[in-house]
Amino acid sequence: MNNNKFAFLDQEPPPGYVAGVGRGAVGFSTVKNTRNKNSQTEDTDDNENNANQDVNESGLLVSQSKRDEGDEEADRIFEEIENRLKSRRKHNTVIKVPTDDELSLKSRFSDLKRDLTSLTEEEWLSLPEAGDMTRKNKRSRILEQQSQRLYTAPDSILAKGVGIESNESMSKAEKEDFLTAQLDNIVANKNGNDSKVLENTILSSNGADRDAKFADLKKGRLILSSLRKTEPYRPSSWIQSARLEEQAKNFNKARELISQGCKTIPGAEEVWIENVRINMNDIEYAKAIVKEGLKYCKSSVNLWMKAIELEVEKKSKKRMIMRALEDLPRGDQLWKLLIDIEDDEDVVQKLLTKAIDLCPATWEFWIALVNLSTYEDAKKYLNRARKTLRGDVKVWIAACKLEERENPDIPEAKIRKLTDKAVNENPKVSRSEWFDIATKATEEGFPKTGREVVSSYLKSSSITTEELLVEAEDQARNSHLVVMNSIANYLVHLDLTDVNFWQRLMNTARMYSDTEKLLEYYSTAISKNPDSVLLYLMYAKDAWKVVDNVTKARDILHHADSRFDDDSIKFARIKLEFNTGNLDRAELICQNIIEKEPKRNVKYWYKYIHILRCKGESSEKVLMLSSQALNLFPQNWKLHMQHVQICMEDMENLKFAREAAAISVKKCPDSTKLWITYSSIEEKLGVLIKARSILDTASLTIPNSVEIAVAHVELEKRQKNIKTAINLANKNLKQFPSNAYVWYQHLSLIPKMSLRKPEFVNALQKTDNSPEILLYLGVLFWKDGKFVKAKSWLDRSLNADSTNGGTWAWLYTYWKHNGNDDNMSSFLDDFNAKFDDIKKGNTFKEVQKDPKNYQMPHRELLESVSSKLLKS
Repeated sequence: MNNNKFAFLDQEPPPGYVAGVGRGAVGFSTVKNTRNKNSQTEDTDDNENNANQDVNESGLLVSQSKRDEGDEEADRIFEEIENRLKSRRKHNTVIKVPTDDELSLKSRFSDLKRDLTSLTEEEWLSLPEAGDMTRKNKRSRILEQQSQRLYTAPDSILAKGVGIESNESMSKAEKEDFLTAQLDNIVANKNGNDSKVLENTILSSNGADRDAKFADLKKGRLILSSLRKTEPYRPSSWIQSARLEEQAKNFNKARELISQGCKTIPGAEEVWIENVRINMNDIEYAKAIVKEGLKYCKSSVNLWMKAIELEVEKKSKKRMIMRALEDLPRGDQLWKLLIDIEDDEDVVQKLLTKAIDLCPATWEFWIALVNLSTYEDAKKYLNRARKTLRGDVKVWIAACKLEERENPDIPEAKIRKLTDKAVNENPKVSRSEWFDIATKATEEGFPKTGREVVSSYLKSSSITTEELLVEAEDQARNSHLVVMNSIANYLVHLDLTDVNFWQRLMNTARMYSDTEKLLEYYSTAISKNPDSVLLYLMYAKDAWKVVDNVTKARDILHHADSRFDDDSIKFARIKLEFNTGNLDRAELICQNIIEKEPKRNVKYWYKYIHILRCKGESSEKVLMLSSQALNLFPQNWKLHMQHVQICMEDMENLKFAREAAAISVKKCPDSTKLWITYSSIEEKLGVLIKARSILDTASLTIPNSVEIAVAHVELEKRQKNIKTAINLANKNLKQFPSNAYVWYQHLSLIPKMSLRKPEFVNALQKTDNSPEILLYLGVLFWKDGKFVKAKSWLDRSLNADSTNGGTWAWLYTYWKHNGNDDNMSSFLDDFNAKFDDIKKGNTFKEVQKDPKNYQMPHRELLESVSSKLLKS
């Protein structure tokens, strides 16, 4: 017998026991098994095999054929239940129909959904992931806090870190008290590097920035509360905490916080000043705060100034200032305040004398004392200041002003000695600073000092003439005329021969200097450059145009003509006499030159004949002189043109003019104006075939002449051959696409403005927005009756180029019909100022050069040009 056999194996199993159920075996028992349960338990061992067989037959492996009616009934019940549940779920499913609001909301974002297709892959990847990161961040903060270990360092280590050494002979308690006191003083002023960024972004904020950062009041309080705990000795923590509460209208809390700050760091003047500011509604209490603060911050100038500010009566202010000076005898702000309060000049002078002894580096005390002292005493004080301040430039400039103030007629050489020393002893002062000093001295009423400062600096500097010229122009534009004149005066004394340089310098002086100064510059420049013809010409022109002294200009040119045998000077003499109405003088000059040297220059003949025409000499005499000139200069087209004009305009003989024109085109076949004039004569005689033939011949002779091409179109327009004109204009546009007048002809032949406008853009692009095309577009708008638009285009053209007489004439036409007297007066003033610069405009120049219009007033000239343009 095995002794290891378990005792419970011989016992009967408990009721309901199923073998293997504890190990996860599963199964079920039927009703039949339940009814036969007792009979099975009462079977004997003899029928054990039969019982095992019954269990097998009714267990998991039982066959389907042996299922009884109970099993079938159970299956049928469970199936019905399952079907019923399925049908219930199916009927409970409700399809929801979207409402109109939901549909409109869905369609509202359809365009945004479509735009998502344009997103790049990088933009998709940059989208944040959806999810709550709160717990993750919280775990990171907790781990970070757990990894940090903070330990309190002993005072001895902190003391060594800030350079405090205690005496070894002290006892332990004395050492602790000593180190504690020293560290408390240091902590209040110590700035931590680790929190610098935080202070810049939060604590130092004010105004709108502070309002934005502290929009969330609770968050702001939390941040500042943390800062007060971590850095209780930082003044900004307490100040910003109080300001936050003040912003939130919690004034009591603000006062409580700032008072706590004063107790925590009594040595911080900023906290006391902020405490005073918050309590300014109660002046007496504010005074008490200042008084308490001064116990801990006696050396604080700002706190003393606040205490003075709180005093209302003048005596109280003086008393407070004197108390402050007892603790801060070298406080220059306190001395300035005391001097400003004092009314008695004698007392002020005594105070200033004391102030320069205690605050010798403050220049304001020195200059104030100099201004109050006599001339002799002032010189002594300036000498003391020069030694004390070691030759400061302010001392030298004050000395110059003193000399000029006491003696307005002082020679400039005496002031120059002082300015030379000032420049030599202050080499680090920049150019702009010297010019600012000169400008300020001039504004204060010391022009000699200002001029000599610039002169002394320029003599000692190594600035190029180009830099000085640019500086003079800049100073003139900034209205610093003394500096500009000083630079110009320095430059004109240099031996310079560059013509462009003199032109630029005199242009600057002409615009910003007075007339006497301008003539003085010219005189000096000519004495330095006696062989410069250009300087003589400029000198005479400015004497005539700017100074309005014709006699002076005539003398200058006469002197230059006697010195130089130069054609430019002789032509200038003729022009001066001709434009000032002295035709006899102009005629005499030309006649003398022609008699002495008839072949010297063809221009003398041309001008001589023109002068005779303007004088109204007989046509026969003028024609004879013209023929004589052509014999000497047969290839000059201007003489031929003048000869034709004499025949056509003065003699009014078109046949003579035709013969002269026919000869001229043979002598000068390259002159387009002669060919066009010849064609116009034939047209006036009615021989249109000949007129066209002449232009065709001219086109073959000068194949790429835009003037000939334009004249051909104008001829057809005058003869009303519109189709031919359109064909020629289109041909010219292909050959000369960048010519403004070709575009004007093309646009003018388009019948409707609606068809023209698209071509305007092409015209502007092809001509690069030239002033001429702007003028012609304005003319087209004018002819279409849109006068306001026309003026806008004409203004643009005039701003781009003010030398076109046609633009001036069209604008005159506009103001004549649409302006008032003030508009016309202002316009004529501008025209008169720029009349001499007008060089363009065929119609304008034609009318201006007509001998019949000699000495015509400018307004009448514009009227004549305007009438002719309107007829064209």
